[in-house]
Amino acid sequence: MKPRRFVPVALAFTSILSMVGCSDSSNNPTASIKVVPSLGLIRNAEAQLLDINGTEIPGSSQVIGTTGTVDLTYPANWNRPLLVQVSGRPGAEYYDEAAKAFLPFQEGRLRTYLESPQSEVAVTSLTELAATMLDSQLTIDSAQIRESMETIRQALAPSLSDITQPPLLVGNISDLQQAADEMPSRHAAVLAALAEMGYGQETPALTMIFQLRQDFLDGVMDGMFQGAPIEGLSYSIASFEEVFSQALAIALQGSTMTHQSFGTRNLDRMTSIQGQMPSQ
Repeated sequence: MKPRRFVPVALAFTSILSMVGCSDSSNNPTASIKVVPSLGLIRNAEAQLLDINGTEIPGSSQVIGTTGTVDLTYPANWNRPLLVQVSGRPGAEYYDEAAKAFLPFQEGRLRTYLESPQSEVAVTSLTELAATMLDSQLTIDSAQIRESMETIRQALAPSLSDITQPPLLVGNISDLQQAADEMPSRHAAVLAALAEMGYGQETPALTMIFQLRQDFLDGVMDGMFQGAPIEGLSYSIASFEEVFSQALAIALQGSTMTHQSFGTRNLDRMTSIQGQMPSQ
């Protein structure tokens, strides 16, 4: 009696499984987006993709490593607005350019709304302010996302063409000092200036974004919330431009960049916003 030969059967079964796996993959193709958060460089925080209603896209959550960036995946056929969120958690930290040290980022979040997916995206203090503009909207569409981004760009970073494009990641005081006068380093300098405005606070950059977001929640930056003055602000509306300009000068110390590279800020875009946003 000849011995039975099981190997071909096993190989055939393996081939069938392999074909099934390929079929599933081809039916559910994915694409990826490189997420670049910054306050300075952020590490060990959680990054995730959500739909416009705040529902997480399955499988899109990842912890940011020591490089400060992470690639997140989403369905390749996604062609509508997207929310990118970076959240603090135990063990997370960021480089604070006012404190010149890594500080805890254990709570809070930064967000960026996108009209549609793009290959890489910044998630920063600037994009969080733009997201705050949309918090009071019942629904959010591409026109509102575009308007919010442009408002913050003109108010705080007019030399940038797009605040969703990643900044230079600063994890050391020398990173910005040695940077060339280019869009990513200008972007980083604006973020550093916002941190410098919070100098003396326990977590300067986080404190400033918290203060600005609180001020901005009612749709206009006026030092008020629900009709009452906000206590403990590091700025006043009357002095904001002066304080920001001084903070930018400090952030640029030792750098080849100059004030002239940063354009003319239009703070009126932030202090008189009510009625400007397209509404639904």
